[in-house]
Amino acid sequence: MPAYTPGPSLASPSPQRPSPQRPSPRTPEQARDEARLYKIDRGPNWLIVHLQTPSGGDHRLTDDLWSICDRHFTYRLVVEMDEVASLSPETNQQLDDLRERLGQRGGALRLCGLSAACERRLDASHGALPNHRTRRDAVLSSDTHTAVNPAPRKPH
Repeated sequence: MPAYTPGPSLASPSPQRPSPQRPSPRTPEQARDEARLYKIDRGPNWLIVHLQTPSGGDHRLTDDLWSICDRHFTYRLVVEMDEVASLSPETNQQLDDLRERLGQRGGALRLCGLSAACERRLDASHGALPNHRTRRDAVLSSDTHTAVNPAPRKPH
């Protein structure tokens, strides 16, 4: 009986798949900054990130939050923003970019705790990220809901 010889599909190495983009390793300074800026909690199927020091570093918000999600292999994120005094247009754009990025992975971004002024600014920029009263509301809510701090209605 002749010896078994694998066919070409078994003998040839499989083509290399491009590896998913992984965040670059954090330096100790980046880890300290992250610990100072973000308090991270886990819920069932969700990450909850409390933004502790929102000012100065808006340029890294998307990358930082994405890196946190990627390290935890969880792409459903609630960002508690009750300490955020104001939202810059750059921050609004970063949050929108993060929402899109998480959505591409089947995830979601929910915000909670925004002040009325911040919520109005966020609504004025794009309105795709509603504000929830609490982290629990954010996790349990669907994307369509009434705003926490609705703008006053104009009389007809």
